[in-house]
Amino acid sequence: MMRVMQDAVELKSFLHSPKPMLLIIGKTGGHKTPLLSKAIAFSDPNHMVLRLKGRSNLAPSILTTLFSKHWAIQATQSSDEESHKTLDHALNCLYAQNQTCLLLVEQAHLLPISILTALCHLSHQQENKSICVRMILVGYPEVISKINALYLEKFSRPPVIYLTAPMNATKKWDRYWQTRQIKIISTLVLCMSGFLWWKTQENRVLLHAHQVIQNQTEQKQSQTSRV
Repeated sequence: MMRVMQDAVELKSFLHSPKPMLLIIGKTGGHKTPLLSKAIAFSDPNHMVLRLKGRSNLAPSILTTLFSKHWAIQATQSSDEESHKTLDHALNCLYAQNQTCLLLVEQAHLLPISILTALCHLSHQQENKSICVRMILVGYPEVISKINALYLEKFSRPPVIYLTAPMNATKKWDRYWQTRQIKIISTLVLCMSGFLWWKTQENRVLLHAHQVIQNQTEQKQSQTSRV
């Protein structure tokens, strides 16, 4: 519960910050869905909320297509450079009309580099300005390195909210060895159990054989004494 509240506070802080992009890192599930619901609730009620689900086959033109559904922006299949110009035009239109929107991108780690580049371009164009397109990218940890590699060095990197606390290399190594040791101990216990069962069965067979031999010997002695 405390974790959800902390993330909600960070999210609300971002929506009132001068940063245009936020990364939310974590696997599908957990408190991701309620957190995104809070993103919509915390945002300006005048914000148009646009949603995009990441896929590897998407082209940058999908962004202008999203904008064209709500504003008079022409969406065309174009090169990456032309797509960036179209996004610049979209921003200018939003600034001119004093309109804002919130773009929620889920499974951002699946997006191709071309779209991540376009999103970074959209973010760069709003740095040190009033924000008209806030972007929240939700995905696995690999999206952080991709965005950081594409983000211009003159700007600070987008803030990150972790749905689960990131595990450092030492903890990962310790967790690996703990799991490894448990597996080894379980295997040894299983082997010892099998060995003990086998020895028990062997002792029973030997004891039975000893009793049979002893009975046979007693029978022979009894027959001899009668004779």
